[in-house]
Amino acid sequence: MTNAHRTGAARKGIDWAGLGWMFLFFWYFSGVTQLLIQLTGTAGFAGFRQAFLLSALWLVPLLLFPARTRLLAAVLGGALWLCSLASFGYFLIYGQDFIMFESNVSEGSEYMAQYFAWWMVPAFLAYGLGAWLLWRQVRPVYLKHPVALLASLALLFASVGYTAIRQFSKHDDPLTALENFEERI
Repeated sequence: MTNAHRTGAARKGIDWAGLGWMFLFFWYFSGVTQLLIQLTGTAGFAGFRQAFLLSALWLVPLLLFPARTRLLAAVLGGALWLCSLASFGYFLIYGQDFIMFESNVSEGSEYMAQYFAWWMVPAFLAYGLGAWLLWRQVRPVYLKHPVALLASLALLFASVGYTAIRQFSKHDDPLTALENFEERI
């Protein structure tokens, strides 16, 4: 009776902790504000769920290009951080969710001019520090190319495709469904 031994290095499994850190990093930019809104009872669970689902979308480029994980995470995270500051600041002032694309430029300017307070600067810096600390934990997750492609397609479907199918199934008119889908994104 002989024992079968693998030659070479043992096969490594999926780095679930690495995936978790990547997801948490991208979730941070929309999830923190939604979690605060949820904890204060200001809004329901829908915004929190949407933040959770859409955070998975940002994992796609990192899974497809693992050699560039840190650079991609830094660029995407920086853009997400800048975009999320308006919502975070609005929550700090009003204690509720701010929908960026439902306001016009003059409303945004008025918000910044009249309601911006000195104490928001340390809050924004602390918020940015949290993102930076999470970014430091982000590491490449190497998957075989077919697995990475399949995982990316699954993440795309989970974050965007499911919402699209749900919207289209609610309406008989495809144009109305498309307009509603665009509003939700």
